[in-house]
Amino acid sequence: MSTATASTTYASTLIHDRVYSAEEAERHRRELEGAARRRPAVAAPIAAHSPRMKVTCFDQIDPTLPEYLWEHRIPKGVVCTLYGPTSTGKSLLTLSIAATVATEGATFPDGTQPPHGDVLILAGEDAAPLQRMRLDALGADLSRIHIIEGVEFMQGDDPDMIQLAQHCGILNDAIGGYPNAQFAIIDPLLEFCQGVDTHKSAEVRQITRQLRMIAESQKISLMCVSHPNKNAGGSASHRMAGSEAWASSSRTLYATGFDPADTERDPNKRRKCMVFQKGNYTTATGGFYYYTRPYEAKPGQIVPFIDWGDECHLTVEEVLDATMPSDEQRSESSECESWLQNELDKASGKLERTEAYRDGAKLGFNIALIRKAARALKLPTPKPDGFGGKYYFERGES
Repeated sequence: MSTATASTTYASTLIHDRVYSAEEAERHRRELEGAARRRPAVAAPIAAHSPRMKVTCFDQIDPTLPEYLWEHRIPKGVVCTLYGPTSTGKSLLTLSIAATVATEGATFPDGTQPPHGDVLILAGEDAAPLQRMRLDALGADLSRIHIIEGVEFMQGDDPDMIQLAQHCGILNDAIGGYPNAQFAIIDPLLEFCQGVDTHKSAEVRQITRQLRMIAESQKISLMCVSHPNKNAGGSASHRMAGSEAWASSSRTLYATGFDPADTERDPNKRRKCMVFQKGNYTTATGGFYYYTRPYEAKPGQIVPFIDWGDECHLTVEEVLDATMPSDEQRSESSECESWLQNELDKASGKLERTEAYRDGAKLGFNIALIRKAARALKLPTPKPDGFGGKYYFERGES
């Protein structure tokens, strides 16, 4: 093969199965580049199913703060949480707030007035008739308060219980059916979290994120009711039952408990407190004292209602420590129960009360602690042994 032929062969180019000379290939390249310059640039289309980030410039964001349901205390558009031990009136407090919102002209205990509107209640423990009597006792406008009974899949069927992991969309639609809704209650929160590990942050935040979206989209205050954990002591942030994510996801957090200064033993008569724990949008950091008072809804039917008192500035730790006994206090109660049990054994099941108080005092057990031990042992209320006789702690018939 000649030199010229070899040069021509190595300078040729294969394009679309055709051999071009070097000159032809260069001309073809320039034609393609010219066509590309003449064609308008078009962004690559995004497939309908392809996810992408939504990015917003801060100059497009409204800088206004949320409106308030309870001025400077409970904002709208956020999730709030109220938690506390049993017998501290948590459900009654939420109903008192509901009655104030629903009843035109009603005011909160600090004199502020909420936006008047509808209230929706998702209740898992208290029956609707009892809720109705409690609202009657509070003087509520019942035409503005609605109970969410469950999820109805077929018209006429009994509603199924709502599970927040599945039904937040339906709950959002239900609240959206009331254009003037201002307040919604979920009581108790964990009742509607079946199938969710409430101690795992990742699972809890799946729920709290959806609740936050409901509160934001409907522009309401969404209040969840919960319980404290069983561990006395420790910081306030670790007092709520379940994962810490419940407390950290709430924009406003209040706790309930007994007034440490009130020594009344009957929980129904003892003064209680609603104390502030956390608030991202709140400026009022105080709480309120309150009592639960009896109200005769119908002849012979007594229901409690909230009787608000003055503002208080106690801490969560002070209130919960007074309400939930520490390990040391529980140990003392247990020791007193064992001592009283042994004294009854020695006295053949019948122990004179004054003698028990005297002997117990020698061991450091006061009268209130001995009475508490008697209740824990399920002893009948002491009765006199005949007219003017002595009182006895006595085992009941087994």
